[in-house]
Amino acid sequence: MSWPKRIRNIAASQLNAIKDRLDRIDEESAMETLERVGARAAAEQELSDALHETAPRPLRTPAEIAAGAQPRAAQPATQPTTQPTAPVVTPLSRSYRILGLPEGAPLTEVAARYKELAARSDPKRFEPGSTDEANARDILKRVEDAYKALAEALDPAAGRFDKLEL
Repeated sequence: MSWPKRIRNIAASQLNAIKDRLDRIDEESAMETLERVGARAAAEQELSDALHETAPRPLRTPAEIAAGAQPRAAQPATQPTTQPTAPVVTPLSRSYRILGLPEGAPLTEVAARYKELAARSDPKRFEPGSTDEANARDILKRVEDAYKALAEALDPAAGRFDKLEL
């Protein structure tokens, strides 16, 4: 196998690994959204039921609601138990995950990781019209969007000129 083919195969395998990781992140985000929608619907149903019933029912704690516990039957009052809740996924935490960084990483690390991923997924590295080029464009767009979101949130001077009145 010639060197150019080897290098192209290595670049394609790295591109596929990045694409698989981003697809997993998208699937996890979709599942978390579905869970939130289901929890909201259950809470609305519980509220509706509570408004229409005559006998008071014991209320659930926020931890029980977050854990998805069903309403309890009438029980004597006890101390509420605190259960660890699932971490809330924010757009910034998703952006950190797309770039492969821990949450709270400084802007310098975000910029360095962006440059690295942008160089790896540069569509110019692949044959025009190939599936690898299309994958590279998709990955580059996701990485750019994540970087823009983090740069806007972390850079104190990012929105200054937008707020100026002329």
